[in-house]
Amino acid sequence: MNYTLKRAAILTFVLIFTFQLKPSIKSSASYVDQSRALLAYEKLWNTFDWDCDGCPIYPDEYGGEYIDGDKLYLWIVGLTDEIQKKYHSICDYSDKVVFLNANYSLNELDALKTQVMNLPIEYHITGCVADRRENKLRVYLQEEQKENIAMLKQLLGDVEFIIEKQNYMTFCSTNLYAGTTLGASSGTFTLGVCGTYNSQPAILTAGHCAPHKYTSIRYGSTSGTVFATVQDFQFEDDEIGDYAIATINTSQQNNYLTTNILQPYFYPQNITGTVLNGWLPVGTNIYAYGSVTGLVSGTISQMNMPFKGNIYTENNWTYYEIDGLFQVTPFSANTVTGDSGGPVFINYSTMGTQFQGTISGSTSSYFYYSPVSYAQVAGFTVKTN
Repeated sequence: MNYTLKRAAILTFVLIFTFQLKPSIKSSASYVDQSRALLAYEKLWNTFDWDCDGCPIYPDEYGGEYIDGDKLYLWIVGLTDEIQKKYHSICDYSDKVVFLNANYSLNELDALKTQVMNLPIEYHITGCVADRRENKLRVYLQEEQKENIAMLKQLLGDVEFIIEKQNYMTFCSTNLYAGTTLGASSGTFTLGVCGTYNSQPAILTAGHCAPHKYTSIRYGSTSGTVFATVQDFQFEDDEIGDYAIATINTSQQNNYLTTNILQPYFYPQNITGTVLNGWLPVGTNIYAYGSVTGLVSGTISQMNMPFKGNIYTENNWTYYEIDGLFQVTPFSANTVTGDSGGPVFINYSTMGTQFQGTISGSTSSYFYYSPVSYAQVAGFTVKTN
């Protein structure tokens, strides 16, 4: 299975990327410990409501957040001493929180993002996101043409925005990994994490690896034993997130028991994980594990990103949009074909390992993941003991 996304703006030709496999990584860049900043953010996150898609509903004055070093920075529109005291109290008076006066709320930026993404395809918009580090709108263009930029200025008025050139995002095909690879009818992929769905033992992986209900998941390879069946998936038709939930078949439940070990062969030790209740801020140090590449580390560089693209299946191109993906800038090797569905997690001495989502794919500069909250809203529960 070789899934390749390209932007819906490029409808006149097809580009197919071939990934070169890279060796597994046995070490990663040294990190500043961000545990206390993340704990402060988790306190704040617990005050947000969720919508029906598993996305947070932000207060009107909230302008976003990011981590830099070991500090959590919070943007607040109309910052006053009273509002600062309110948010500082929510964050348990952490000395790792720094407040910034925002020009725009996240709600404002997200509304503008929707307008930009609804522009006709001839404007070559490939993505748009509320940049939380800059408190501005970041617009991704396939071509930085003067007329496109002029049109954006007319649409956005006095709102500041950043232009970034980006042709397309490419999804990996993949391997399901809980000690070995798994496959669907057309390829292999990686296990994200185990858990339950409708009280049945279940596994979570990437939706584009098994893009229809009742896909059979095989153990070991595409010719292995059928041991699980997809019950719910999401990755296309303007949906949010990229996940597949598969329950272990009744006849196989004694052979393939679910576990809370995210990656049994993770170097140098096993990892057991819990779930951090929320999305991680931009600037968070993060790990990912794919069954082909091994361990990859990086930092979250953008969040809640929409992408338009297409996928090639059975001699046809199917066009769709995936929203709500997180972008990660890797420190060393990137994820490759076969890594999709793999676990994405943080790992700090004071917080332990906390599962965040599953790998969705990569470009030459970034990899992308879908947060676990989307699957949780759909009924998946991560196994934590």
